[in-house]
Amino acid sequence: MTGDSALPRFMPQPGGFGRRTTPVGDTSIAPPKAQASAPAPAWSLSSTGVSAQFRKPEAPVAANPGQDAPRQVATGDVATRIADWLMRELRDDRGLHCETLLTATGAIAGYAIQQSLWEGMIKPGKMAIAQVFKVIETGSGEAFFFGDALDNMLVSPDPKHQSLWRAISPAAVAQGGENLPEMASLLRHCNATMGTTQFGLPRLPDDHLPNMAPRTALNRLWRGARLLLALSDPVIWPQHMAQVTHRLMHAMKDSISADLALKLVMEAAVPMARVDPTTVPND
Repeated sequence: MTGDSALPRFMPQPGGFGRRTTPVGDTSIAPPKAQASAPAPAWSLSSTGVSAQFRKPEAPVAANPGQDAPRQVATGDVATRIADWLMRELRDDRGLHCETLLTATGAIAGYAIQQSLWEGMIKPGKMAIAQVFKVIETGSGEAFFFGDALDNMLVSPDPKHQSLWRAISPAAVAQGGENLPEMASLLRHCNATMGTTQFGLPRLPDDHLPNMAPRTALNRLWRGARLLLALSDPVIWPQHMAQVTHRLMHAMKDSISADLALKLVMEAAVPMARVDPTTVPND
């Protein structure tokens, strides 16, 4: 299918969570079926949007005869599958709401960083919990996860760290962004609001609020996103989500400013990287 009719509509819409009569995601979202034989979607970019086309996964090639190929080689492009899945799940009868899609992507990206540390470092015994996380409990009994490793993977500008910020902020600059959000301010805001009703609520103009809060998006979408991320090594989950974010920001460049797109992603990613994993639906 070709032409404009095949392109998703990225339309800024009025409202935001708590304002729209029928918010995106009110119905339950089924996780994607991750099958090795399923085709992996590839992106076809144009000046007017994105068309999801499909190609067969690349055949696995073992490094040496008789050895199994790495899992991620056989499963095709994980980032593309996740981006395509998110676009399908968050589309409504009016199209794709930029703010909601970017917020959901940021929420998953932030939490995927925390989970990559659990799954890739702590569970295999490479590092102890205390080496990775500092857990802070509030008076209400809530737990929040902090740590240098987490922050380095989230917001570090240092080239020695492959952070989400370093992966996507250059794209925002390339698309004309001049007033990028300040990560130090966002980190302070998360610290100041943990344990309150303001924690995780994005600081955005009223006319650019998403149709669901970051925590709502994480609760609804993490199980499906994890099924797709699990097709690869947990250590590279943050890289997959950075690629997802980069692709969606590029796809929306004609519909939403680069500064705002970056802010939407990071306002969701940073707080969701800190949430208690025992409170996030996973099964």
